[in-house]
Amino acid sequence: AYGLNAMFIPASNTTLSSTDTLLAKDNPTVGIRLLNEDRSVISIGKEFEFIPYTPTQTTVTKNFLAQLRWMTSRPILGPFNATAA
Repeated sequence: AYGLNAMFIPASNTTLSSTDTLLAKDNPTVGIRLLNEDRSVISIGKEFEFIPYTPTQTTVTKNFLAQLRWMTSRPILGPFNATAA
């Protein structure tokens, strides 16, 4: 039986726009927003409930969604590398 909280932090190749969008330093015209399975937005740098406490469950699967966001009306084509740990 356990529960677990987690927090995503931008990696060194990534900056943050607002509290929820990761921007690649090599191409900040597009961003990535992370969502829970229920499509609620995950705030970067803020602790969230990763696995709810349960007294009986011993195996957990957690899926996330990554949403691409245009940060400008003229995004730049090319490589995009943004990560959170």
